Amino acid sequence: MATDEEHPLIAFAGKFGDPLFDYLNAGVAFARAEDLLRDAYDLSAILEANSPEDRRWYPWFGAEIVSYYAIGYVTCLEWHAKSRLVDLLNFQPSSLRVTDVQKTITDKLIVQMVSKQASVTQLVGAALKVGNLETYFSVVGRVFRELGIPCSVTEWLTGSSPDANVCWLKNEQLANLSRLFEFRHMLVHELGIATMGHPNVRDAWAPDDAKINGQQVASLICGVEAALTRYAPRLFPNLLNETRSPIDAVETMTDEVNRLDTKIDTAVRGWEWNDDQTAAAWQMAREKFADYCAAEQHFISTAGLLHWRYFDARTPLRLRVLRYRLGFLEELGSHIATALDDIPDATAAV
Repeated sequence: MATDEEHPLIAFAGKFGDPLFDYLNAGVAFARAEDLLRDAYDLSAILEANSPEDRRWYPWFGAEIVSYYAIGYVTCLEWHAKSRLVDLLNFQPSSLRVTDVQKTITDKLIVQMVSKQASVTQLVGAALKVGNLETYFSVVGRVFRELGIPCSVTEWLTGSSPDANVCWLKNEQLANLSRLFEFRHMLVHELGIATMGHPNVRDAWAPDDAKINGQQVASLICGVEAALTRYAPRLFPNLLNETRSPIDAVETMTDEVNRLDTKIDTAVRGWEWNDDQTAAAWQMAREKFADYCAAEQHFISTAGLLHWRYFDARTPLRLRVLRYRLGFLEELGSHIATALDDIPDATAAV
């Protein structure tokens, strides 16, 4: 929670920029949507058992709380858009636009950013508001374009893209999702005739409405993620696999480190003006780092102080070691780029 002096965007960036609270990601958005959908099915069964069809009044809503699933569903879509925008800017900083920071990052905020070590990308994610389906599609479409995905979001979701083999949503379902945002806005901000009028004039969800809308929200997120799974670069953050489970970032980065290390090793050994001292020094450094890395990994795996019940303190440390090595190899590779260009990626992961 922000203090009296702390800007709310800084508080958000500090909270969700902490690797121990790694919740700003697409996997969390999809999992939350699934949780709400399962809950809607469970609640529907309870309400239907408690009020058999032959004893219901008309119109039958089941319970007032059923409509409020709309708030949770829209939150999942907003979280999904926020997370993927942050992922894009972290992966490809050149994607940042002036409009992302206009009227957001003030002089006062810059001072707090420096003192709290908050990044611009975190603040952009915090400031993003997704109040309608058009904004959601605008953000996701931007991710598609920047990553070079060869179709629009709508084409992919409706199955009209030449590369699509699944229809995730029909056009009428997309229209319904647009109305979902309007319905959620009314619930959050108004107590008018649609919520407090006679039951005949109220705009409320029955249990089946909660299930149908939840299915469509989950399908929307799932469809977008299917495109990223298929087309996004391997190192794009927080990718999901075909079953929408998070891909192991440590494993992915380890593969990338090994791939680049192998290419550089081949280039150094085959460099035309190389001498024994250079190759030998590289080999020694390579072996020493492998020993160091193994020692670090052993410590991380066995240190009891890192084995917490509710927080993953180990993965961030493993990734930090790998990022250091990857950064070193990338810098080294930039000085021998000509030699690297002719070496195939024999160890690249499929």
